[in-house]
Amino acid sequence: MSEQVDNRGTKKNDIIGIAAIVAIALIVAIGYQVYAHTGSGNSSEGPFVVIQSVDKTIYSQPLSKSGEFEVKNQFGTNLVKIENNSVWVDKADCDNQICVNTGKISNPGDMIVCLPHQVLIQVVKSPEDAVPLNG
Repeated sequence: MSEQVDNRGTKKNDIIGIAAIVAIALIVAIGYQVYAHTGSGNSSEGPFVVIQSVDKTIYSQPLSKSGEFEVKNQFGTNLVKIENNSVWVDKADCDNQICVNTGKISNPGDMIVCLPHQVLIQVVKSPEDAVPLNG
């Protein structure tokens, strides 16, 4: 049995195999993009912001819900703002200001950490995806 070979020495079956692999890769890439933008069951609400302070969750709402509030505990105070599907620390009374300098976050997996005040702000696909502050 002889295999068909084009004039460059490439087997037609190789070309078909490569085309199939490329097609599968494209389908997987498109599927991933669709899944990443819709989330896991919360596509109508979008990503969530979860704010934790000293072992407790103090805020958990869709990132689309705007607001401004103080996160205050025995270590200090952070002024957190949520607007235009982003969250950021606008002011903090800690010395290093790393949380303020982090800027706005908006994508699942993004975090702002204020170590001096033991505050963790996360953007997640759903509240259950939040990483525990002390866990």
